[in-house]
Parts: sequence; C-alpha cells; structure tokens
Amino acid sequence: MRVSSFTRLLAILLALASIFLAGVLFWASNTLNTLDVQNTAYTQLKNTILIDLEGSIEDYLKAGDSQHLSQSSEIIAAIKANSLSILPSSVNGLLTKQLDSLDSDINGKYRALGKLSGNEMALLDNALRQMAGSASSLISYTLKAQPHPLSADYFSLASDYYAQVSNLGIYTYQLNAHFDNTTDANLQKTISSLNTLARKLESLDNLGVMSEIDEDELFFGGEAEDLAEEIKAELVSWPKRFDRDLQSTLTQAKQRQQGIDALRNDIKEVADIMLSAEQQLKDEQTQLKYQVLLIFGVAIGLLVLLAAAVYIMQFNQVLTPLRQLRDGFADLIESNELKNIHSKHANTELGEIATYFNQLIDRQRNEAQERSHMLEVINDFMQQMSDNLSQIGRQSDTTYEQVEQTETMLVTIKALGGEVNDINTQVSDNASSTHQAMTQSVQFADAMLNASSETQSRVEQGLASLNELLNGVSDVGKVIEMIRTIAEQTNLLALNAAIESARAGEHGRGFAVVADEVRKLAQQTQDSLSDINQQLGILGENSEKVSTQISALADDAQLQTSHAHELKRNSEGVATSAQSANQVADNAMELAQQQNGLLENFSVAMSQMKHQVNSSGQQVSDIQGQLQEQMQRIRTSLGLV
Repeated sequence: MRVSSFTRLLAILLALASIFLAGVLFWASNTLNTLDVQNTAYTQLKNTILIDLEGSIEDYLKAGDSQHLSQSSEIIAAIKANSLSILPSSVNGLLTKQLDSLDSDINGKYRALGKLSGNEMALLDNALRQMAGSASSLISYTLKAQPHPLSADYFSLASDYYAQVSNLGIYTYQLNAHFDNTTDANLQKTISSLNTLARKLESLDNLGVMSEIDEDELFFGGEAEDLAEEIKAELVSWPKRFDRDLQSTLTQAKQRQQGIDALRNDIKEVADIMLSAEQQLKDEQTQLKYQVLLIFGVAIGLLVLLAAAVYIMQFNQVLTPLRQLRDGFADLIESNELKNIHSKHANTELGEIATYFNQLIDRQRNEAQERSHMLEVINDFMQQMSDNLSQIGRQSDTTYEQVEQTETMLVTIKALGGEVNDINTQVSDNASSTHQAMTQSVQFADAMLNASSETQSRVEQGLASLNELLNGVSDVGKVIEMIRTIAEQTNLLALNAAIESARAGEHGRGFAVVADEVRKLAQQTQDSLSDINQQLGILGENSEKVSTQISALADDAQLQTSHAHELKRNSEGVATSAQSANQVADNAMELAQQQNGLLENFSVAMSQMKHQVNSSGQQVSDIQGQLQEQMQRIRTSLGLV
C-alpha cells in the first residue's frame, strides 16, 4: 500500500473516531440534562405531596372545611396526571394505587371528620351553663319570695347545687383532657349529688312566686303558674341527661381522633413511598451515570485499539518494504514512542512520508491532550455537580424539618412561659395573703396566750380559796364534835337529874320537869349536830371533787398556754416562709420576662434560618446554570457548535 493511500485511510478512521466521540459526548450531555430534569421534577413532586397535599389535609383537620378536601383531591388528580411518569414503574404503580385509595377515602369516610371538628365540649358546656343558670334562677326565685320558713332550705340547696355544678365542670374538663378512673368516679359522684339535691328541691313546697300573665292570656283563661315548677323540672332533668351527653362527647372525640390518625397514617405511607422512590431513582441515576462512564471508557479503548492497528499497519505495510530506511526509522521503531522523524531527504517520498508522519504524530499528540483534558473537566464537574446537588437537597430537607419543629416547640414554650408567669403571679398573691393571715394568727396566738395566763391565774386563786374552804369545813367538824360531846354529857346530866328528882319525890318534881326539858334539848342538839355533820361530809366530798376539777383545769390551762406558744412559733415560721415565697415568685416573674425576650430573639433567628433554607433553591439553580456553561465550553472545544 502506498503511503498516500495509507494516510487517506488513516484520516478517514480518525474522522470516524472523532464523530463517534462527538456522538458519545452529545449523548452524555443529553443524559445528564435528563437526570437534572428528573431531579427537578421529583423535587417538585415531593414538595407537592409533603407540603401542598399534607398541608391541605392538615388545614381540613383544623378547620373542618370540606373545600380543603376538594383541594386535596385536585392535587392528587394533578399528581397522577402530570408527575408520576418520572418515577420507576414499580414505584409508579404502588404510588398510584395508594393515591387512588387515599382519594377514595378522602371523598368517603374522611369527609365526615370535618363534621366532628370545632368545639368538642360545646354540648357539655351548654349543659353546664344551663344547670348553673337554673341554680341561679332558683336563688333569684328564693330572694323574690316573701319571708317563708322554707326560704333558708331553698337557698342552701340551690347554693349546694351551684357548687356541685362547678365541681362537675372541673371533673368534665379533666376527664376530656385525660381519662382517669378516679376523675370518672368523682364525676359520677357529683352527678349523684346533683340528682339528690334535685330530688330534695322537688320535694319542697313552692314559695308562691308566680309568673306574670298578660291581659290576652288572662282573657283566654290563662292562669299564672309558680316559677319554681319549671326551675325544678330543669334542675331534675339536666343531671339525668349530662352523663349521656358526656359519653356521646367522649365517643365522638375518640372517633375523630381515630379518623385523624388513620388519615395521617395514609399520608405517611404516601411519604414513605416517595422516599423509597427517591432511593430507587438515585440508584437508577447512579447506574445511568456508570453507563456513561463505561461508554466513555469504551470510546477511549477503541481509540487505543485504533492506534495499535495503525502501528501494526505501518509496521507491516510501510516499514517492512523500507527496511533499508532502518537508520531513519530506528529511533521510532526501537523506542516505540511518538517522536518526530528527522529525514535528511525531505524532497523524497520517504521525506514526504516522514513529513506527513510527523504531522500525524503532532495531531495525535494534541488530540490526545485535548481529549484527556476534556475528560478530566467533564468528570470533575459531573462529580462536583452530583455532590453539591445531593448535599444541598439533604441539607434543605433536614434544615426545613428542623426549623418547622423548632417553630412548633417555640410556640409551645411561649405558651408555657405565659402559664408560668400566671402561676408566679398567683403564687405571689397567695404568699402575700398567707403572710397577712399568719400575721393575724400571731396576734391571735398572743391574745390566746394572755387569756390562758389569766385563766391559769384565776384557777390557782380558786384552788387556794377552795383549800381554805376545806380547812374551814374541817374546823367546823371539830367544833361540831366538841358540841356533840357536850350534848352527850348534858344528856347524861339531865338523866341523872331526873333520877335524883324522882328520888326527891314531890320536892323534886319541878326539877324533874326541867331535867326532862334539858334532856330533850340535848337530844335535839345531837340530832341537829348529826344533820350538820352529814351536810359537812357532803360539802367536803363536793369540795374535794371541785378541787380535783380545778386542778385538772389548771393542767389544761398550762397545756393551752404551751399550745399557744407553739402556735405562735409556727405562725411566725409560716409568715417568714410566705414572705420568702413571695420574693421567690417575684424573681421567677423577672426570669420569665427575660425568657420571653430570649424567645422573641430566637423566633427572629428561626425566621432568618427559614429564609436561608429557601435561598438554597437559588443555589441549586446557580449550580445548574454553571453546568450548562461547562457543557457549552465542552461543545465549543470539541467543535460541536
């Protein structure tokens, strides 16, 4: 083969190789653009499902407006019509099935959840207001009535009924917030108390406060009725209906919560499918990028094979017939490197061959350098683009979720801060009231201590007087004993005188009469002394009992004085503690105010962070623009434009 023919063949092969390489580059560019469009479309689909669809459903659960469900159905229809084609076929079918099921449930069983939204306690609130209003009406009825023996009973029962209604309201809200057996038992006990009070009120006679009647009703035979009848009927009726209304409200709240949980689980399943689709999409894109790199490797391998074939053809078709030119081609053949051949005979065919060969070697060297540089630029930029997009996507999703969670926690913390501030205010007020009450208790304890001391002093004086009385009784007993002895002796003397007068006969008769009178007087004296002695014994026993009681009273007075001292010390301690609690509450209120300021600053920081997260989308757009510029440079350097 002539060298000229070989050169033309080699030029054709190089042209074909260039066209093939350009086609590979164009295919790689379109593939990467398709991947970029696919990522953008998937991001839009994920945002539509996780933000638009889920947000519309959450708005429906909060407001109960069926328009939000209609909007959700429209979003699902738009997703199925326009956005599912980018997903893998397996995920596409699964997500389509899940969206169809969700759309069917939205237009069916979930639409009823809106009817259960709003104020769940409205029915019970109305019942509590009606019961409290009926109790107030009964109190007003009692006040309007004329003085009546049953007015006090009416007022007492109505007041107790009103208090039980207040307790019923407290237990109802506690039970609605968190079901507890103890709270339920207290609520049932309160309802039972209300029924008991209602029956007692119903059994009382009316007080005679009649309803007003206009002339028209009077003309048609209408009669005034006692106002108590209607009030009593309401007081009896409402407690009986309240338990049924409570169970209905709790059941309704439970059904609504179950429906909400089921709807959110459906949304979560859709979100999980989206995340699974994201991973499959990433795997397919990774596989496609690997195919691009593999095709680039094949193209480079073909170029290497082409170079080897050229060398073999040169060796077989050109070098062998020109062995006599070994000196000229010795360096090229021995070194097997791309080196220029220096021919001494440039005008000969061998010189022309050497010249053409040198031009070919130069062209090969330049093209090899350009291809190597171009491949490095493409590979580095593609890797950088993939890393940046992946990192920005992950950071944007994670940061947005964290910001949303932080804002929710911030709202909760602000609400808790307000409640803590209210509690601190109440604690401060209670501490002040406690301090004042304990100050009065100290004053009452001082008065009690003084009264106890005075009582003890008077008891001691009474005990001393009683002891003197006992001593006087003892002395009187001794005197009575002496008088009894004298009476006995007088009686003996009178008896002796009577005996002597009897002996004297007629002369002693008068003396006998006197002696008999003296004896009778002595006997009466003894009888009187026995009565007096008996009374003194009774007086002594009673005095002993009084002395014992006064001694016990003295001990009680001493114990009361000790208790008064202890009460005073405890009251002073409680007053000091209340004052300290007041100071602590004031400090807590200051700290709460500082905390509110910090929370406001934190809220501003969260808003700035959300703005930064939103700006990440702009960063992705900038990276995509850079990718387009680099691809344009590659096309320009390869001469494709």
